[in-house]
Amino acid sequence: MLSVFQSCKEETKYRIGVSQCSNDDWRTKMNEEIQREIMFHPEATVEIRSADDSNEKQIADIRYFADNGFDIIIAAPNEADAITPVIKEVYDAGIPVIVFDRNINGDSYTAYQGVDNVGIGKSAADYARHLLPDGGNVIEIHGLAGSTPAVGRHEGFAKEAELKGMNIIASAYGNWNYEDAAIKVDSLLNIYEDVDLI
Repeated sequence: MLSVFQSCKEETKYRIGVSQCSNDDWRTKMNEEIQREIMFHPEATVEIRSADDSNEKQIADIRYFADNGFDIIIAAPNEADAITPVIKEVYDAGIPVIVFDRNINGDSYTAYQGVDNVGIGKSAADYARHLLPDGGNVIEIHGLAGSTPAVGRHEGFAKEAELKGMNIIASAYGNWNYEDAAIKVDSLLNIYEDVDLI
């Protein structure tokens, strides 16, 4: 009798929506790992969407998950200022939200998984100090404007570099990709001749 009731019981399926901010090698690998892990959880399905570095697309993706009854939304916000309102909106509506890698402004989420970006910036400055034991002129190229990793790493690097006797003579956003960074570096090297480290 018990086995009859158990076989009639409907199994709950959890729908997980993952909103990636961009589509690069690192995130492709992460998505593969998410897809591999979900195979061990027949009680859940996952849909991954990439915003391709567009705040508007990521807002639409997050709203898509909320409007279509996903049970959990996991998001790596493209830019904190732009994505915070939609994350807050779905969180306030009672949908669990996990923010990972990049943060939002405030604490309108269920959980956050990320790193100490200020500490990473300080570590980069410590490493730069080993390359420039007597100090020197530095050009800093950091990530996407408005992304919390870029902001935190810049803050940590700038503060520690100053303490270590390095002079940041220029700083620019490389938008997390080599092509943009290379163009910025070329332009800055045409302006600043006395550069010891980039």
